[in-house]
Amino acid sequence: SVENIFDIIKEELEGVISEGTAAYYDSNLGWIGNLDNLGYSKGYWIKIKPNLDIGDIDFNILGFPYNGDLTYNLHDGYNLISYMGTDNLPLEDAIPEELQEFIISIIGEGRASIYNHDINQWFGNLNELKFGAGYWIETSIPISFYWQNIDTNY
Repeated sequence: SVENIFDIIKEELEGVISEGTAAYYDSNLGWIGNLDNLGYSKGYWIKIKPNLDIGDIDFNILGFPYNGDLTYNLHDGYNLISYMGTDNLPLEDAIPEELQEFIISIIGEGRASIYNHDINQWFGNLNELKFGAGYWIETSIPISFYWQNIDTNY
């Protein structure tokens, strides 16, 4: 649950956002919003309150590893999902080749790339995907896939 995972840093949070859902902590009301639980396949943005004079926040989550293939069912348009493949894998290796024609762009924190279908090449400053990070993936049609080159040592 959001409460269980973020309780230790709730006072430093401005909010937790996912695709179409969000939650924030109010000291009088507790957790507010329609985001109750986190899932393996979803991506999340964790917003820290601005101007906090606390330095860096160390935050680790320990849970059960996901066993098996994690299939993502994306709708056309933007989808906020997790990346559970090999850390720092180049985009062209992470995205299944047969699906590249349907993927328009990928947006990460401060980085983005667009796929040029005419020359079959990614353009932008997002060149590789980071394990555990969330990404907005824009698709032209609904697709189902799983990340290739999964490193099971996580």
